[in-house]
Amino acid sequence: MSAAHGGQIVLSATTAELLRGAVEDAEIVDLGFHRLRDVTEPVSVAELRLVGRPQEFPALRSLGRGGTPAAPDQFVRTGGRSQGVQLWVSLPAAQKMTDPRYQALTGDNLVMLWSPDAGALVRLIAGDLAGHAGPGATPTPITRAHASVSPGARLTVPWVPEFNAVAYVLTGRGEAGDERRPIGAGQLVVLGPGDAVTVFAADEQPEDSPNLEVLVLGGLPIREPFLMNTRAENRQAIEDFNAGRMGRVPVSSA
Repeated sequence: MSAAHGGQIVLSATTAELLRGAVEDAEIVDLGFHRLRDVTEPVSVAELRLVGRPQEFPALRSLGRGGTPAAPDQFVRTGGRSQGVQLWVSLPAAQKMTDPRYQALTGDNLVMLWSPDAGALVRLIAGDLAGHAGPGATPTPITRAHASVSPGARLTVPWVPEFNAVAYVLTGRGEAGDERRPIGAGQLVVLGPGDAVTVFAADEQPEDSPNLEVLVLGGLPIREPFLMNTRAENRQAIEDFNAGRMGRVPVSSA
């Protein structure tokens, strides 16, 4: 950590919790919340002090102390609801054997868009939306966004007519489409053809969800079988699985 001084061991709150009580002849001292370079919010940091090593250092070379904890640190300390969405996207036959890759996107990478009346916030994750390009790289044309719609507000976003479109409700309740079909948490809405996607947030939201939280996603149909395209490819996938080429689950975890 660049804010530390020579010989000083500074830890994030998460690392400090993992090491607390696990290192002999050591003490972990909470240094409070600090504003660090290239980090948008104050973060909780701690110092690891070892017997026989220097114990006193000048103040951290941070951008100043802060009183507002960052959301990840607060979650680690107090817990709460965590949501995860796993999205499977099929590739065209010509790209089936493409080498796997990983792309890390954090909140500060996303493109933030507001509806004209400021009633909805849209976080563009991948693809194009209303002339804006998201940071996510996709092998085929895909748009994916996370929208937070305030109670009673309406969100309409332009959509590529050639794309299919679905909306998945994370939390909250409302309505979708021109027909205003009711939607609620855990429901997936398949939208018909058109050049726009519209969702409405109900005036009253559940106590645990102040807004309608919805994923809007879709892409250009490839009109091919999902996963493998031929009998030979399916047979090879089964053989690879049985041979452990896709990884194995340890017996103790099964």
